[in-house]
Amino acid sequence: MLHTYGGVYADIDVECVVPILEWSGFSSAAGIVGVEGNLSSEALRRHVWFGRQLQFVQWTMAFAPRHPLLAAALYNVKRNIEGGVNDTILKTGPGPWSDAVAAHQNEVTVLSGDAFACSGYSNSGCKPYPKNSATHTHETFLVRHWFRGSWKSNIK
Repeated sequence: MLHTYGGVYADIDVECVVPILEWSGFSSAAGIVGVEGNLSSEALRRHVWFGRQLQFVQWTMAFAPRHPLLAAALYNVKRNIEGGVNDTILKTGPGPWSDAVAAHQNEVTVLSGDAFACSGYSNSGCKPYPKNSATHTHETFLVRHWFRGSWKSNIK
């Protein structure tokens, strides 16, 4: 749906803290994504069950219709399914998503640290959105993900 029609996507356990129209670059960006975490080592990546050391958020994003990053993500997932990849994190989750974002970073606005990943493995301190401010800074969070992780209950 997002690839075809564009728009904003957020998981059901995401709370919008800052109105979407106030997100940095929203009015001019063809796509907006956020960094989930930039981990210091491959061992830490495995320990915290990330798909990539530099991993991008899947629970909140905004895109114009037919954005090539979304097409790349769909291609990555299709390739993984056809290739028999079984691990959800690597098959359809943050691994193939982060690969697509990395390949198209110059075509989207990438919000760092806490913008979409406050409470997770973000890279700065979660600072609340300043009241009476027309824009946020890279240090403020726009959404809060409550990390319910209900999808993980079926993974063995």
